[in-house]
Amino acid sequence: MDNLLRMLHTLLVENPWILYAFPWGTLIVYGLIKYWIKESKNGFDTNADTPIAFGYKTKWIAIKNADNETLLALLEAYHKCKIKTFPSNWLSGLTAVTNRDFGFITPPIQGWTLIVDNKIEDIQDTAVRAFLSKLSEVFGEAQYFGNHRVVGYGAVGLFKNGACIRAFSYADGTPYLDLGEATKIEKTIIAEAYEEEKDDTEMIEYYKSKNNLPIFGHDEQILKVAENWSVNPLRFNQNDTTALGLAFSIATK
Repeated sequence: MDNLLRMLHTLLVENPWILYAFPWGTLIVYGLIKYWIKESKNGFDTNADTPIAFGYKTKWIAIKNADNETLLALLEAYHKCKIKTFPSNWLSGLTAVTNRDFGFITPPIQGWTLIVDNKIEDIQDTAVRAFLSKLSEVFGEAQYFGNHRVVGYGAVGLFKNGACIRAFSYADGTPYLDLGEATKIEKTIIAEAYEEEKDDTEMIEYYKSKNNLPIFGHDEQILKVAENWSVNPLRFNQNDTTALGLAFSIATK
Protein backbone atom coordinates (compact mmCIF):
# COMPACT_ATOMS: atom_id res chain seq x y z
CA MET A 1 0.00 0.00 0.00
CA ASP A 2 2.82 2.40 0.89
CA ASN A 3 4.56 1.88 -2.45
CA LEU A 4 1.32 2.38 -4.38
CA LEU A 5 0.58 5.66 -2.59
CA ARG A 6 4.12 6.91 -3.15
CA MET A 7 3.80 6.11 -6.84
CA LEU A 8 0.48 7.99 -7.08
CA HIS A 9 1.91 11.00 -5.23
CA THR A 10 4.99 11.09 -7.46
CA LEU A 11 2.84 10.74 -10.58
CA LEU A 12 0.77 13.80 -9.63
CA VAL A 13 3.80 15.89 -8.69
CA GLU A 14 5.84 15.10 -11.80
CA ASN A 15 2.86 15.41 -14.15
CA PRO A 16 0.94 18.49 -12.97
CA TRP A 17 -1.20 18.51 -16.13
CA ILE A 18 -3.13 15.62 -14.57
CA LEU A 19 -4.34 18.04 -11.89
CA TYR A 20 -6.02 20.13 -14.57
CA ALA A 21 -7.12 17.40 -16.99
CA PHE A 22 -8.68 15.10 -14.38
CA PRO A 23 -9.50 17.20 -11.29
CA TRP A 24 -12.07 14.77 -9.90
CA GLY A 25 -9.72 11.81 -10.27
CA THR A 26 -7.03 13.76 -8.46
CA LEU A 27 -9.39 14.55 -5.60
CA ILE A 28 -10.32 10.88 -5.29
CA VAL A 29 -6.66 9.82 -5.15
CA TYR A 30 -5.82 12.40 -2.49
CA GLY A 31 -8.95 11.40 -0.60
CA LEU A 32 -7.77 7.79 -0.51
CA ILE A 33 -4.33 8.83 0.68
CA LYS A 34 -5.78 11.05 3.41
CA TYR A 35 -8.10 8.23 4.52
CA TRP A 36 -5.10 5.92 4.77
CA ILE A 37 -3.28 8.49 6.90
CA LYS A 38 -6.30 8.83 9.17
CA GLU A 39 -6.31 5.07 9.72
CA SER A 40 -2.58 5.05 10.52
CA LYS A 41 -1.37 5.21 14.11
CA ASN A 42 -1.77 8.78 15.47
CA GLY A 43 -2.81 9.84 11.97
CA PHE A 44 0.78 9.90 10.67
CA ASP A 45 3.05 7.15 9.45
CA THR A 46 6.39 7.02 11.29
CA ASN A 47 7.94 4.36 9.08
CA ALA A 48 10.93 6.20 7.63
CA ASP A 49 10.88 6.68 3.87
CA THR A 50 12.95 8.48 1.27
CA PRO A 51 12.27 12.06 0.08
CA ILE A 52 9.15 12.66 -1.99
CA ALA A 53 9.13 15.36 -4.64
CA PHE A 54 6.81 18.35 -4.42
CA GLY A 55 6.85 21.93 -5.66
CA TYR A 56 3.80 22.65 -7.82
CA LYS A 57 0.79 24.64 -6.61
CA THR A 58 2.26 25.16 -3.15
CA LYS A 59 4.36 27.42 -0.92
CA TRP A 60 7.45 26.56 1.07
CA ILE A 61 10.24 28.20 3.03
CA ALA A 62 13.86 27.04 3.03
CA ILE A 63 15.96 27.69 6.13
CA LYS A 64 19.63 26.99 6.60
CA ASN A 65 20.80 25.00 9.63
CA ALA A 66 17.43 25.17 11.41
CA ASP A 67 16.55 23.43 14.65
CA ASN A 68 12.92 22.40 15.00
CA GLU A 69 12.37 23.68 18.54
CA THR A 70 13.29 27.26 17.65
CA LEU A 71 11.58 26.98 14.29
CA LEU A 72 8.29 25.88 15.87
CA ALA A 73 8.40 28.75 18.35
CA LEU A 74 8.73 31.20 15.46
CA LEU A 75 5.94 29.47 13.54
CA GLU A 76 3.65 29.78 16.56
CA ALA A 77 4.46 33.48 16.78
CA TYR A 78 3.61 33.94 13.10
CA HIS A 79 0.39 31.90 13.13
CA LYS A 80 -0.60 33.26 16.56
CA CYS A 81 -1.68 29.86 17.80
CA LYS A 82 -0.33 26.84 19.64
CA ILE A 83 1.04 24.28 17.20
CA LYS A 84 0.71 20.53 17.72
CA THR A 85 3.46 18.39 16.21
CA PHE A 86 3.52 14.81 14.96
CA PRO A 87 6.59 12.83 13.85
CA SER A 88 5.88 11.86 10.25
CA ASN A 89 7.48 10.38 7.19
CA TRP A 90 7.47 12.22 3.88
CA LEU A 91 4.39 10.58 2.41
CA SER A 92 1.95 11.22 5.23
CA GLY A 93 3.44 14.62 6.07
CA LEU A 94 3.20 16.03 2.56
CA THR A 95 -0.24 14.54 2.02
CA ALA A 96 -1.48 16.21 5.19
CA VAL A 97 -0.45 19.57 3.71
CA THR A 98 -3.31 19.22 1.20
CA ASN A 99 -5.40 20.22 4.22
CA ARG A 100 -4.53 23.87 4.92
CA ASP A 101 -4.69 23.24 8.66
CA PHE A 102 -1.50 21.17 8.46
CA GLY A 103 2.10 21.85 7.56
CA PHE A 104 5.23 19.73 7.25
CA ILE A 105 8.83 20.38 8.27
CA THR A 106 11.19 18.18 6.29
CA PRO A 107 14.28 16.57 7.75
CA PRO A 108 17.45 18.45 6.70
CA ILE A 109 18.22 18.13 2.98
CA GLN A 110 21.71 19.20 1.90
CA GLY A 111 21.87 21.57 4.87
CA TRP A 112 18.38 23.02 4.31
CA THR A 113 15.15 22.49 6.21
CA LEU A 114 11.95 23.11 4.26
CA ILE A 115 8.64 24.24 5.74
CA VAL A 116 5.69 23.33 3.53
CA ASP A 117 2.84 25.48 4.81
CA ASN A 118 0.08 26.70 2.50
CA LYS A 119 -1.47 28.73 5.29
CA ILE A 120 1.41 31.19 5.12
CA GLU A 121 0.29 34.23 3.14
CA ASP A 122 1.97 35.57 0.02
CA ILE A 123 5.24 37.41 0.48
CA GLN A 124 3.57 40.74 -0.33
CA ASP A 125 2.09 40.51 3.19
CA THR A 126 4.24 42.54 5.60
CA ALA A 127 3.74 39.96 8.37
CA VAL A 128 5.23 37.27 6.11
CA ARG A 129 8.25 39.42 5.34
CA ALA A 130 8.69 40.14 9.05
CA PHE A 131 8.54 36.38 9.70
CA LEU A 132 11.15 35.68 7.03
CA SER A 133 13.32 38.46 8.38
CA LYS A 134 13.17 36.93 11.86
CA LEU A 135 13.95 33.46 10.52
CA SER A 136 17.01 34.79 8.71
CA GLU A 137 18.07 36.75 11.78
CA VAL A 138 18.00 33.56 13.86
CA PHE A 139 19.28 31.03 11.30
CA GLY A 140 21.28 33.23 8.94
CA GLU A 141 19.18 32.77 5.82
CA ALA A 142 15.55 32.16 4.87
CA GLN A 143 13.98 31.77 1.43
CA TYR A 144 10.36 31.89 0.30
CA PHE A 145 8.89 30.16 -2.76
CA GLY A 146 5.35 29.88 -4.08
CA ASN A 147 3.64 29.05 -7.36
CA HIS A 148 0.24 28.17 -8.78
CA ARG A 149 -0.05 27.71 -12.53
CA VAL A 150 -3.83 28.16 -12.73
CA VAL A 151 -3.66 31.81 -11.63
CA GLY A 152 -0.18 32.44 -13.03
CA TYR A 153 1.17 32.98 -9.54
CA GLY A 154 4.86 32.98 -8.71
CA ALA A 155 6.80 34.38 -5.76
CA VAL A 156 10.32 34.27 -4.34
CA GLY A 157 11.98 35.83 -1.33
CA LEU A 158 15.58 35.93 -0.11
CA PHE A 159 16.43 37.13 3.39
CA LYS A 160 19.85 37.15 5.07
CA ASN A 161 20.75 38.11 8.62
CA GLY A 162 17.43 39.87 9.16
CA ALA A 163 17.50 41.87 5.91
CA CYS A 164 15.31 41.51 2.83
CA ILE A 165 17.60 40.99 -0.16
CA ARG A 166 14.88 40.15 -2.67
CA ALA A 167 11.08 39.80 -2.62
CA PHE A 168 8.96 39.27 -5.72
CA SER A 169 5.32 38.30 -6.28
CA TYR A 170 3.35 38.12 -9.51
CA ALA A 171 -0.12 36.78 -10.42
CA ASP A 172 -2.83 37.23 -13.04
CA GLY A 173 -0.59 39.47 -15.11
CA THR A 174 -0.06 41.85 -12.21
CA PRO A 175 3.19 42.46 -10.29
CA TYR A 176 2.23 42.77 -6.62
CA LEU A 177 5.71 43.12 -5.14
CA ASP A 178 9.18 43.81 -6.54
CA LEU A 179 11.70 44.61 -3.81
CA GLY A 180 15.46 44.54 -4.21
CA GLU A 181 17.53 43.85 -7.29
CA ALA A 182 16.82 40.74 -9.33
CA THR A 183 19.33 38.03 -8.49
CA LYS A 184 21.72 36.48 -10.99
CA ILE A 185 19.52 33.45 -11.62
CA GLU A 186 16.47 35.67 -12.21
CA LYS A 187 18.40 37.71 -14.76
CA THR A 188 19.45 34.49 -16.48
CA ILE A 189 15.83 33.33 -16.66
CA ILE A 190 14.75 36.69 -18.09
CA ALA A 191 17.53 36.54 -20.71
CA GLU A 192 16.42 33.03 -21.71
CA ALA A 193 12.83 34.25 -22.08
CA TYR A 194 13.95 37.10 -24.34
CA GLU A 195 15.90 34.63 -26.46
CA GLU A 196 12.81 32.44 -26.88
CA GLU A 197 10.72 35.44 -27.97
CA LYS A 198 13.42 37.18 -30.02
CA ASP A 199 11.37 37.01 -33.22
CA ASP A 200 8.25 38.48 -31.62
CA THR A 201 8.94 42.23 -31.58
CA GLU A 202 5.55 43.08 -30.10
CA MET A 203 6.06 40.71 -27.17
CA ILE A 204 9.59 41.98 -26.54
CA GLU A 205 8.34 45.57 -26.37
CA TYR A 206 5.58 44.48 -23.99
CA TYR A 207 8.13 42.85 -21.68
CA LYS A 208 10.27 45.97 -21.67
CA SER A 209 7.29 48.23 -20.98
CA LYS A 210 6.46 46.12 -17.90
CA ASN A 211 10.06 46.12 -16.58
CA ASN A 212 10.45 42.42 -17.49
CA LEU A 213 8.01 41.33 -14.79
CA PRO A 214 5.61 39.34 -17.01
CA ILE A 215 8.37 36.93 -18.06
CA PHE A 216 9.36 35.83 -14.58
CA GLY A 217 7.17 33.96 -12.12
CA HIS A 218 6.05 30.74 -13.81
CA ASP A 219 6.21 27.57 -11.71
CA GLU A 220 9.19 26.07 -13.56
CA GLN A 221 11.08 29.35 -13.18
CA ILE A 222 10.36 29.48 -9.44
CA LEU A 223 11.70 25.94 -9.09
CA LYS A 224 14.80 26.89 -11.06
CA VAL A 225 15.43 29.74 -8.60
CA ALA A 226 14.96 27.34 -5.68
CA GLU A 227 17.53 24.98 -7.20
CA ASN A 228 20.01 27.84 -7.55
CA TRP A 229 19.47 29.33 -4.09
CA SER A 230 19.08 26.14 -2.05
CA VAL A 231 17.30 22.95 -3.16
CA ASN A 232 14.71 22.15 -5.81
CA PRO A 233 12.03 19.99 -4.13
CA LEU A 234 11.30 18.30 -7.46
CA ARG A 235 14.87 17.03 -7.68
CA PHE A 236 15.62 15.37 -4.37
CA ASN A 237 18.24 12.65 -4.33
CA GLN A 238 16.65 9.51 -2.92
CA ASN A 239 19.81 9.00 -0.86
CA ASP A 240 19.50 12.41 0.82
CA THR A 241 17.85 11.11 4.00
CA THR A 242 15.53 8.52 5.48
CA ALA A 243 14.92 10.55 8.63
CA LEU A 244 11.45 11.51 9.81
CA GLY A 245 10.08 14.99 9.39
CA LEU A 246 7.60 16.80 11.58
CA ALA A 247 3.97 17.39 10.63
CA PHE A 248 2.20 20.15 12.53
CA SER A 249 -1.35 21.34 13.06
CA ILE A 250 -2.01 25.04 12.54
CA ALA A 251 -5.76 25.14 13.14
CA THR A 252 -6.59 28.40 14.89
CA LYS A 253 -9.86 27.20 16.42
